[in-house]
This record gives sequence, structure tokens and C-alpha cells, in this order.
Amino acid sequence: TAIPVFHGNNKKCEPIISAKKNSPFMRERRFLNREQSRFFFEVAYWREFFERYNVKAYISENKWDNQHYAISEAMQQAGGIMVIWQRAFEDISAPSLATNVDIIFGFSPKNAEVEISSGSQAAYHIAVGYPGDHRFSLLRSEAEVLRKNLEQHGAKKVLAYFDENSTGDGRWGHGHEHMAKSYEFLLRKAEENQEIGLIFKPKKPANLRKRLGKTAELLRKLEDTGRCYLFEESSGSSSIPPAAAALASDVAIHGYLHASTAALEAALSGTRTLILDQNGWKVSSLYRIEEGNVVFQNWETLWKSLESYWMEPECFPEFGRFESFLDQADPFRDGKAAARIGQFMQ
Repeated sequence: TAIPVFHGNNKKCEPIISAKKNSPFMRERRFLNREQSRFFFEVAYWREFFERYNVKAYISENKWDNQHYAISEAMQQAGGIMVIWQRAFEDISAPSLATNVDIIFGFSPKNAEVEISSGSQAAYHIAVGYPGDHRFSLLRSEAEVLRKNLEQHGAKKVLAYFDENSTGDGRWGHGHEHMAKSYEFLLRKAEENQEIGLIFKPKKPANLRKRLGKTAELLRKLEDTGRCYLFEESSGSSSIPPAAAALASDVAIHGYLHASTAALEAALSGTRTLILDQNGWKVSSLYRIEEGNVVFQNWETLWKSLESYWMEPECFPEFGRFESFLDQADPFRDGKAAARIGQFMQ
């Protein structure tokens, strides 16, 4: 069956600021002209779409580029409602997080403070909880199968690890070598101790082995033992939720504090969770938790604490736990966040 494709009228939109010849700010004016023209074109495109199909509500999680501003303006002109729901954990305010919509569905009232500090404008902020929490019950049976498979090959202590992707140029993000060192550290530890099982849930699994370089061979060898599992997909970004790995493990480790949504999901699923902060991101509110329980600044310290916990778990009841923080991040924690969004939208 043919699916109709909406193209719009493709009208050229003229900018407000004219590009005067011989202006000392010619380059800047051209940039502003281009951005204004693109904005007006997007507004016209989306307004035509909304009016043609009588759309009165638009909901999205994509606030990470500037397109949602044009969509919001078009929806306002069409007499509808623009809604953004929070997908990622936002701990620190930043202009890049700002949005301008009618309604924001956030994890908690704390998120409203971050939105205001970031410069967001919305008529309503509605706290609903973590929208991915309904997945936990659905993933448990698959996680149990994965766990049993690792145990059948000798694993008694299972760790899950989440990375945050890497780039070819380490000056502008986490380089491939930096990330490979974290994988190598864990793989070496599992080589030394045959009771350790590993579950890797990379952010972008498609080219992970290539980015790991020589460490990929270590990964393959441990996979051959049956004590290592990699959530591998051919697509760019992973569609596997972090809870799929966390629920099959005893302890989950997230390699980066500044982007800790995966760690939050793992902790909300009930798994003891540790976070590695090699960047010194001390502005994070997670640093308010007692040091040595959740946040660690290097692998050596983290591993030493983990071994102490394994030896005498009853002596470290708070290890990997941050209940007070979770209560603030999601005051509901009942698996019904997505249902609340649906109810409000209805």
C-alpha cells in the first residue's frame, strides 16, 4: 500500500535582516540570513502540514537541535499544543538544553528548576517520572536468560558496562584510545578472575570493534569463553535499553558522569550502580553522595571498592545505592511514567 508523503509548497522565505553589500559584518549577516530563511521555511512547512491534516497536538523528545523551535511556532500559529518529554537525565542547566513549548513532561519537579535555569519557556511543567520505567518488568525474563547463560560458563559475579561512544579526535570528546582502555581494564580483570562475567552495552555498537582497535581481540577471546556478552547491533545508536544489561548483572558501571542517563536507568531498575568520573565533573549532584559508594574518579579506586564489597557485602549496604538521589530524580518510581504522559495528552 502506498504511503502518502508530505512535501509542502517549498516556498522561498525571505529573511528579516538584509545582507547589505560592503558591510563590515557581511559574513555574520549571511549567516543570520541563512538561519532566518531556514527557520521561516520550517515554520511554513510544518504549519501547512498541521493545517492540512488538522493536527492539534505534537509531542516529541527531540530538543537537541533547533528544529523544535520552528515546529513549536508553527503549532502555535495553527492553534495547537507543542509538547516535549524529557528523555535524558539533566543535572546541570545549559543554554543548549533550553526549549520553548506549551508543556514539558519531566522526570521530577527538580527538572523544572533545570529547565528554568537553562532558559526554557513553557506554560506547564508536569512531573511524570522516568518514561522508560515500564520496560523493567518486560525485560526481566530476557535478562534472566542472559544471566543463566553466563553462569553456565562459570560466571558468578556479573558486571554490566555502559560506554558513552568515542570519537576519532580525542580533543573534541572521548577518543577511541580512552574508551578502549576502559574496555581493556575490565577484560583483563575478567581474564584474571574466571568467576567474573561481563555484559557490554555500548552506546553505538555498529563500529565498536573497529574503534576498540587491538582491544577487540581481547573482547573476542573472552566472548569465546561464554563469560562475556556484547549487545551488538548493525544500526548506529543502540536501541537496547540499559536496563536489559543492568537486570542481568549484580553491579552496573557507567563510564561517564556528565551523561549519566544509563546509570540512572540501571539504578531505577534496582541494580547496584557505579559511575566512573575521569573528567572531574564535580558539579554533578551525584558527588553529594558519600564518596566511595557510587562515584569514582579512576578504575583502580572503583575496582578496589568493588572487591571489598564482594568480600563482605553485608559491610557495605549502601554500595552502589543512591536512594535519596533517585527519590529526587523520580518521585514516583512505579513503572507508570509513560502512562501518565498518555493520560495527560488524552
